[in-house]
Amino acid sequence: MKWTDDFKNFNRLCFWNYFCQISLLSLLLYGFQWCISYCNVQYDFSLNKENSIHNEMRAFLGSLTEPLNIYLLQDVKQPDENFCHRFYGFLHALEKTLARRVDFHFEAVHVLQNPKKLLHLKKQYNFSENNGVVVALGKKSLFIPFEDFYTPKKTFCFEQTLQLAFIKLTSKTKKLYWTKGHQELDLCSEHPKQGASLVNQILKQMNCNSAPLDAGEPIPEDADCIFILGPQIPFLKSENYALHDYLVKRHGRIFICLHPIYEHGLHFFLETLGLTCNSGLVLDTSKDFMSNDGSLLIRRFTQIPMLKPLIDRNLGLVFGLTSELTLPSSNSQSTPCIFSSETSWTKSSLATNTLSFNEKTDQRGEKILGCFYELHKTDSLFQLKVSQGKVMIVSCADWLDNAHIQLLGNELFLKSICDWLCDMPQPIKQENISSTEQTKVVFSQQQFLLILLNLILFPFIFFTLGIIMFVVRKE
Repeated sequence: MKWTDDFKNFNRLCFWNYFCQISLLSLLLYGFQWCISYCNVQYDFSLNKENSIHNEMRAFLGSLTEPLNIYLLQDVKQPDENFCHRFYGFLHALEKTLARRVDFHFEAVHVLQNPKKLLHLKKQYNFSENNGVVVALGKKSLFIPFEDFYTPKKTFCFEQTLQLAFIKLTSKTKKLYWTKGHQELDLCSEHPKQGASLVNQILKQMNCNSAPLDAGEPIPEDADCIFILGPQIPFLKSENYALHDYLVKRHGRIFICLHPIYEHGLHFFLETLGLTCNSGLVLDTSKDFMSNDGSLLIRRFTQIPMLKPLIDRNLGLVFGLTSELTLPSSNSQSTPCIFSSETSWTKSSLATNTLSFNEKTDQRGEKILGCFYELHKTDSLFQLKVSQGKVMIVSCADWLDNAHIQLLGNELFLKSICDWLCDMPQPIKQENISSTEQTKVVFSQQQFLLILLNLILFPFIFFTLGIIMFVVRKE
């Protein structure tokens, strides 16, 4: 009697035959997946090309040399599932683009379930928010809120937002100096009203290093921008001349915030820009009026790129004590960009303990609260305007203190001003991905090849093995 004629031996033989078939198929599947991971061919049949990286973005990513870490900080409410699904798909395409070039690491952190990890990331990358995306390139890092990944039409813009973050992280570190000695806001102080340590933290996140500039000292040669945040002691005439020379001769960038109560001493410099600033106080008792300390909710802006982020997100600014800017002549070189509401008025004198409205004496009307000034030089070859100096003037300094900077759009406005002063380039324009529209067909590189395996190759293998087994069993 043959060994295979025994029923038990025959069952064992069948079992090992099936086991070898399953092992062979598993090995083939694993081998194909391993080959796919090193395949350079990419198939993207999605409606909005959401699984692909733009060619200009690929060229930019090719210049990265330092390790890239991205952390998604989420909780129960933020972000939604649609955001996470699309964001993971884009990061998958980003990972394939950076394969074998740069060390890439992504981690999703649930801030409620893992608070120790969140605290560790805050200390390591120096940010204060709980929800958003942290991008770390080498030793530099940048925090991006979820709102920045949406366009005004409520569509996703992952590539533009991340490319802008990469540009900021790879660009040269800007050197900012903030004046000290005139009782301005202190960027090293954590005091809610007199300190602006949160502003200093935001500047560090934007790849900017800040340092104090004492009164009377010459402006350093490496100064990319000068911040004057609410002086309460007048500037000297020599300091006005130094600011003017820095703007005109050195094509400098200056950001000025004035305090309405105290004399700032910058009249000469403002006159060279075609501006004057009186000591009156702008008040409002309409629904825009915030509290008895004179705070205003500002919603009226000029359509310029600097203020476009606020307009697109329908955000306002929260100003504290505010004065008024005026343009003495119609041909002034300064351009107004921030206005108070229609129901505002000006008080000629200030009594901080009795802020009240008098219909007989107070003057109603639109007030200018912000202006910008820019020097241009026209290139003779290409006929392009090249910026040679920029100044931003805001008639309020309280919006930058620690008590106001995180209200409404104040922080976003500060970032927009810094980008404008530092001439940050704009990211590439790309077709946006709708956050609500359902894509018809979404195939990534792996999905497309696996579908080919499941629909063509695997049935053929099963059919061949079945024929072989049928022939063997029949014999």
